[in-house]
Amino acid sequence: MALFKPRDTLDGLEDLLDRERTFVLNGDFGRLHRLIAEKERLITTAKHGSLNPERLARLGIKAKRNQQLLDAAGKGIRSVAELLKTMQTGARLSTYDSAGKRNEHSEQKANIERRA
Repeated sequence: MALFKPRDTLDGLEDLLDRERTFVLNGDFGRLHRLIAEKERLITTAKHGSLNPERLARLGIKAKRNQQLLDAAGKGIRSVAELLKTMQTGARLSTYDSAGKRNEHSEQKANIERRA
């Protein structure tokens, strides 16, 4: 006997995709990692049942939306990493203000006081 009925599985998968979206939008990437095993289990279970094409299309749209969010978040993280690398090497940093005006920032030595 199956542990989940196909409808329960699809409900669970839809709920998981909604939670995944919320975690990405909130930047809660640590919780995303915990969803992987559950997502794999639900997808495997869903493959063995009769599935409603309309429901699958809706789940596909949610999954694609989440993937786009994850891709954008990854791009942002890589961008920040590059910015930090630039700042650490002391290279010139160019930024743009809200009017699109370019601002050049030269190397500035931080005056950091370290205490034991």
